[in-house]
Amino acid sequence: MKDQKIVIEELFKKVENYTKTTFELHKLKFIGKSSSVVSIVLLYVTLFIIALFFVSFINIALALLIGKWIGIYYLGFLVVSIFYLFIACLVFIFKDEISQKLQDTILLKILITQDNEDEDEE
Repeated sequence: MKDQKIVIEELFKKVENYTKTTFELHKLKFIGKSSSVVSIVLLYVTLFIIALFFVSFINIALALLIGKWIGIYYLGFLVVSIFYLFIACLVFIFKDEISQKLQDTILLKILITQDNEDEDEE
């Protein structure tokens, strides 16, 4: 009876160690994935801000250049604004097609990423 009690205690210790190890493993996997997501988000936010500055300065320069050609600077800004209004109208008209393309691309990227992760785990 004493031997059986020792075996059961050892079994409980092994189960406890297994549970702790499994918990630590999942915790480390979560930390790894979340740090990956955070780094990607920060990268894209940084790139977006840099691109925003670039586009803003290019637009100002273009508006000033067009204004110089026309002879009235504010008309250059008006021309650039009308151009962006035209682009916005095109996006609005084709919003469903654009949305579907984006969804397909994102879904495909997610599925490819999951397949690659599944292959890495095997």
